Amino acid sequence: MEKPANKRIDWIDCAKGIAILLVIFAHSIHYESTQIIIRGIIFSFHMPLFFILYGLTFRFSDDSLSFRYNLKKRFRHLIIPALICFVIMTLVDLLYELDSLNVSTFIKDHVTALLFSPGAAFDIGRLHIGSISMLWFMFVLFYASVIIDFLHLHLPKQIFVLFCSILFVLGYLVIFFGFGLPFALETVFLIIPFLLFGRFLLSKVNVADIRILIISFVLWIGSFIAIVFVSGTYLEIAGRRYPFFPVCHIAAIAGTVFVCCICGYFAKLGRAVKPFVVLGRYTLYVFIAHTFDYLLFFIWDLTDNNYLIGLIRIVMDLMIAFIIYKSRQLLSSALKRSKTVSE
Repeated sequence: MEKPANKRIDWIDCAKGIAILLVIFAHSIHYESTQIIIRGIIFSFHMPLFFILYGLTFRFSDDSLSFRYNLKKRFRHLIIPALICFVIMTLVDLLYELDSLNVSTFIKDHVTALLFSPGAAFDIGRLHIGSISMLWFMFVLFYASVIIDFLHLHLPKQIFVLFCSILFVLGYLVIFFGFGLPFALETVFLIIPFLLFGRFLLSKVNVADIRILIISFVLWIGSFIAIVFVSGTYLEIAGRRYPFFPVCHIAAIAGTVFVCCICGYFAKLGRAVKPFVVLGRYTLYVFIAHTFDYLLFFIWDLTDNNYLIGLIRIVMDLMIAFIIYKSRQLLSSALKRSKTVSE
């Protein structure tokens, strides 16, 4: 199951495509009656799945030169789009608050939010840290990938594993005692095991093995039930919530493996799952569309049915993502023509 160079694997893209749809759907489900179980089941693995699959395709740097190259590449692919989205979100907030704007407070709140990069607002003593919405994912993924790449390059294997384990526990302790670190480092430390599982272990899993599918399903659901029974809640990385730690990580990994096995079987169906495969290749555009779909709440907020809201938002986000993708294509073509003419 080693990834061929420069070649995409259908079941990986299929898993990403399904996961991004589940992200949108789960964000549309409110905390009401049995709906919390559906939301909780999705949340138990949907974001870890992205981290684990990123780890699966992750390649460590061989030397300082390749580290600098990979650093620039990851910054361009993750941080630049995130910063552009953050600037746009800040301008939207500015328009909403224009009538009662306190400039110093506005700047302080948004700079603090960017510095800490949380997915949900929280307080550290009297300091309020605002949310940067879904953009937390891109910042956290960048920081985590850079940290493990740097440590792997400079530390012996055993020390590398020990150091990552210490960071993992440290991340949980920071959240447990109600603190927060700049650059969302507590979350960064806590998602490192997902990247490492994808990099070192998922590549050894035969996703076509029915035994793996059954074992991962039983472990996932069993862990999830235990988490809900013990804590009454579920994993939510953006909300800095890790109930029944570290069982929540076991559930996330098992759920991811189960979905990967399902997608391994789906990929054999060919054209029937092609839409999910294609969607998985362009999840960034859907992610960005979903980041801003709150501006169109008046459309999907016309009904109280959470499931219908989820379906409406999925359709809306796919349409917006297509527009973003096509706009980027047109802009890129225009820039190339302009460059050709100038030469």
